[in-house]
Amino acid sequence: MYDHFVQKLVETLEARVAVSSIRLITEQLVGSFVVERTVEIECRLTDGKDSPIALVHVFPMDDGETCELEVEVSFPVAQITMEPKQFWDKAKEIYDQVAIKSYQRYFGTETEPTDAEVMLEYSKLVEIPDDPQFGGSELCWTEFLTEVESLGQEIVRFLRLTRYRSTT
Repeated sequence: MYDHFVQKLVETLEARVAVSSIRLITEQLVGSFVVERTVEIECRLTDGKDSPIALVHVFPMDDGETCELEVEVSFPVAQITMEPKQFWDKAKEIYDQVAIKSYQRYFGTETEPTDAEVMLEYSKLVEIPDDPQFGGSELCWTEFLTEVESLGQEIVRFLRLTRYRSTT
């Protein structure tokens, strides 16, 4: 079921943005048989260097029927044309549980930052029904596909957030 969710999410994103990489990350704890699988999807609106980047992590939960979707969207500070509070308010219009953070990177004796970004991040739990091909409900599957489509559109709205212009 997890694989179906990842596949449908990637298809939804590929229809709207440039998916630059999909990575399967497998972690095994030292001295343990516990193996954690995570998929990381990196996407941008365009292939441009200064395009915002969305990193989408998909973590399967222990119940096998739920996964956690964690989204981090990074914007170069130079792209943001509004005040931080206004930017965050616009982000909360898309998803009200979003968090915002920023950082500046300095190298050596530089007095100006060589890199500065603002990151929006949020997470959601997604229930994954059984595929009708394997005995699941057709109605539940249709609702699930609609939810995946909505999640993909939400990520794209975050990537396009810097296209808003400040009205002040």
